[in-house]
Amino acid sequence: VGNIIGSFNAVLFSPEDLMLIKGAPALRRKFLDREISQANPAYYHELCKFNRIVNQRNTLLKNIREKKADKDTLLPWDEQFAAGAAKIAAKRQTAVKKMAEFAALAQDVISDHHEKLVLNYEVYGNNDNNPLDEYFYLHQLQERLNADIIRGTTGIGPQHDDLTAYINGTVLKTYGSQGQQRTTVLSLKLAEMQFLYEETGEYPVLLLDDVMSELDSKRRESLAAFLREKKIQTIITATDKNFFAAWQDVFLWQVKNGTVHNMS
Repeated sequence: VGNIIGSFNAVLFSPEDLMLIKGAPALRRKFLDREISQANPAYYHELCKFNRIVNQRNTLLKNIREKKADKDTLLPWDEQFAAGAAKIAAKRQTAVKKMAEFAALAQDVISDHHEKLVLNYEVYGNNDNNPLDEYFYLHQLQERLNADIIRGTTGIGPQHDDLTAYINGTVLKTYGSQGQQRTTVLSLKLAEMQFLYEETGEYPVLLLDDVMSELDSKRRESLAAFLREKKIQTIITATDKNFFAAWQDVFLWQVKNGTVHNMS
């Protein structure tokens, strides 16, 4: 997988992506990691290395709990963990910062200037906003050592972080409407596309799977205007060609009984 990441960049939106907002933090971490990996394949290898370190440390924690190993054997793994965690968290924070500005712009346009979107990378256990360096993670590992041994898992690190979205100052996952959640996911995807453009120098192909049925007419019109203004190469699937009645410069195909028909 690592050898083909970054070879062809595409951004996909489908109805299932609503789980980015409503689902578990692991889905949002995966979203960030996939986005960064497309722009920087070296990050993917760094992430794989870090995940192996986490697994090795967790195995050692269980052995210590079962009196099969000493606490001192954790030290080299803690040092590797802290170094890797600092790199992963820093890359994610930078990506979210870049993505947040464009996502807010997309949300503003598609919602007809009614919704202000704010994205925040939430670092688990960092309530005091300490610098995310190796010393922070080493300190946290020491603070949580006994609890980690009891649980047999590492309780701090990027594997627990989250991406939180706020609409007009409220947490979207908890208080946002379906329409706001759909628009935010689309804004995230558009921001991912802009991030990849800034990192690689070219726009990825935007793939929108049945997105029109997920948006009301006003948001569909705003989306069309946004894509047209940015001149984004986009492939859209839909079940009703009337969704595109007011669109300009589009090519239409119909797939019927496994055959593609040109409708343009």
